[in-house]
Amino acid sequence: MKIINIVTTVCVIDGCQVWLLNQIPGPKAIPVLGNALYFNVDATELFQRVLKVTECGEVSRMWMVHNPFCFLSSAKTAEVVAQFPGTC
Repeated sequence: MKIINIVTTVCVIDGCQVWLLNQIPGPKAIPVLGNALYFNVDATELFQRVLKVTECGEVSRMWMVHNPFCFLSSAKTAEVVAQFPGTC
C-alpha cells in the first residue's frame, strides 16, 4: 500500500512540474515526442524555427521527447537566472 502512495505522489509532483513548465510560452508539444517533429527539418529551417520559439518572450520553452528546454532571449533575463545558485 505504501508503494502505491509513493508512486501516486511522484506522479502528482511530476504532473505539477509539467503543468508549470507548460505555462512558459512555446510551441505546442505532442505526447511522448514533445516538439521533436517540429524540429525535424534541414539546418536552415531549424535555425528559423528556433528563432521563432525565442520570439515567444524573454523566456520560452520546448520539449524534446520528455526533456524540457528553456530559452532565455535577453541578457537581462540570463543575468537574473544566473544570480540564483543551482538553477544553471
